[in-house]
Amino acid sequence: MDEERHITTDEAVIKTASVEIRILTINGKQMTLAVFRQIKTASWKSLRDVFDKGEYAAAWGTINYCSKDCTRLFEGNDTEGRRYMQEHWHVVWQLYSELRHTTVSWWEAKGYTDILRALDQLFIAV
Repeated sequence: MDEERHITTDEAVIKTASVEIRILTINGKQMTLAVFRQIKTASWKSLRDVFDKGEYAAAWGTINYCSKDCTRLFEGNDTEGRRYMQEHWHVVWQLYSELRHTTVSWWEAKGYTDILRALDQLFIAV
């Protein structure tokens, strides 16, 4: 049987960890949901071109927000009848000097899911 190890106060310390939260702001103010909804939408093909070419555009990150459309498009049942939300992303990205918003479903994103999952999550005010 393993012997219990006694940890002394000389060995143990408490450290403070920090978390970085990325907030999407406009003119120094946190973007609201109402403003987010007004960002011009663009197709997945347009965003995919950003990932493939990267010219004149850049992905900023994802917003964890679901509208009624998301529920209609991405909600489903598993094999045991439990409800779940299919993986999808709301990507905010830049085209020249303007922002765009694209909703990307997991089935559209084949070959790009690692890139999408690696994008920073951006926070907005709700």
